Amino acid sequence: MPGYPIFIAASRFITGHNNLGIVLIQAALFLASVWFVYKVAIRAFGELTGFVFLVFSAVYPFVAYSAGQLSPEMPAVFSVSLAFFLLSDPTTRRVALAALLIGLSAYVRPNLLLLNFALAAALVVINRHNYRKALLMIAIAIIVAFPWAMRNYRLFGVFTPLPAIKGSGFSLLLATWQSRVSIPSLIEYGMNGNLTSEVRLSGMADQISNLNRRLGVPENTLFITPESYPGNQVKRKADALFTEAAFANIENYPVEYLKSCFINTLRVWFSAYFPGKIPSVIRYGLLAEGILAMIMGLGGVFITMRGFDERQKLVLILFTMTFLYFSLTLCWLHTEARYTIPARLPLLLFAARFVSHSCLSAPKVKP
Repeated sequence: MPGYPIFIAASRFITGHNNLGIVLIQAALFLASVWFVYKVAIRAFGELTGFVFLVFSAVYPFVAYSAGQLSPEMPAVFSVSLAFFLLSDPTTRRVALAALLIGLSAYVRPNLLLLNFALAAALVVINRHNYRKALLMIAIAIIVAFPWAMRNYRLFGVFTPLPAIKGSGFSLLLATWQSRVSIPSLIEYGMNGNLTSEVRLSGMADQISNLNRRLGVPENTLFITPESYPGNQVKRKADALFTEAAFANIENYPVEYLKSCFINTLRVWFSAYFPGKIPSVIRYGLLAEGILAMIMGLGGVFITMRGFDERQKLVLILFTMTFLYFSLTLCWLHTEARYTIPARLPLLLFAARFVSHSCLSAPKVKP
């Protein structure tokens, strides 16, 4: 998608054609994103929750880490966080701007394409009289997506606002093996091209070899990305062939696949695997931090459900629909926790809500 390349070009132009400028701009976007969600926190839940949120943002590395990478997470974080801030007080103008931001963010992260529909549904759940604003969000989403869909139709004969070569077949095929092959073995294959004994004995290696032969490429071609295959025609053929093979795998092992999808609904919210060069203490510490933040975030949601005012109800439903959107759209494919990075700051907000509520509810000890 063109969004992040445009962002890179603009950042390099502004900062003198160097990559450090991209990192600095992304860092600024991260700080702005934290500020937007902080304002929502204090507006809905008070100063203590806002303070705890800032503390969590300072020690939770998984969002800030993206600022130092050449990857599209940070512009998406900024768009989603600003949209979350705007929708926390949903006047018509703010709703329209939020819809525009989310629509443009799909040019950076295609999996955000339908997020406007989920947020529009949230507005109706909050108050059925918001249906006009919801329709406005959907209309803006369609208008923003239309130019890329038309471009794909003219160039490739496919009318879609997503990449003409989606790569979903690659991810889906990997997901069907994820239910029967351990993640470390899949990472070893995907990162280093090494076929472990587990991969060979499972039948995965044989299936990939057969599929690659049908595509006319070397049998050991890594299938995890379209970039491994030469030319657009071969890429599109591979995507279709891998989708067909993935559905065959699902038909043969439906229980295993559905079990994996169920696990993925929560697993996409924390990083579980880190480079081996990182000391074990740090790796396990990061894993524990990610899991704890997710648990506390969901705990904050449940606490808020027990009693809320109108402003808290608004924020609660917005986050709940966002959480469900990411979980239910990503769980079917192989686990990539980085795809939930744009929604992690609202998750930290509810983790802060959990802690602040616990502090205020704790019995006071008499002197």
